[in-house]
Order: sequence, then C-alpha cells, then structure tokens
Amino acid sequence: MPSPQTFSGERLTRARLAAGLLQRELAERCIERGEKVDQTQISHWEAGRHAPLPSKQRALAEVLGCSVDDLHDRTQEPSAVAL
Repeated sequence: MPSPQTFSGERLTRARLAAGLLQRELAERCIERGEKVDQTQISHWEAGRHAPLPSKQRALAEVLGCSVDDLHDRTQEPSAVAL
C-alpha cells in the first residue's frame, strides 16, 4: 500500500480537473462509495496539508478513473490526466 508521505495533492488536483469535477462533486462520489469525505478534506489534500487514508485514496482513484499510484509521486504521470 502506498505510504501517505508520497501522496501528491498536485496529482489529485490534475486528475480531478481532468475528470471535470469540482471538489464538492468528488466528495459526493466518494460518499457514494462508502467513504465519508467532504470538500474541505479534498481542499486540504490538494494543498498538501494532509494525506488521505488508504481507503479514501482507493475511493478517489476509483472515482477519478486512475490508480492509487497515479496519485503518488512515484509514477511518471497520472494515467487519467491528459497533460
């Protein structure tokens, strides 16, 4: 399982924008998958203030159509993001 220290808020932001979602919409879709997430948490994750728990990272990746590794600094570029 990826460590929280390698989570990239920048990659989360790029993946969310590529998916055409607002932070609020991403939070709602995570809730639909059983993960309690709100817009403020997503804002903090994107700003690098905190890293989401592994279960929330999986929900984010599912919603955004990418892998958990894509949301971490150890891969080349997020697969779901067209740069």
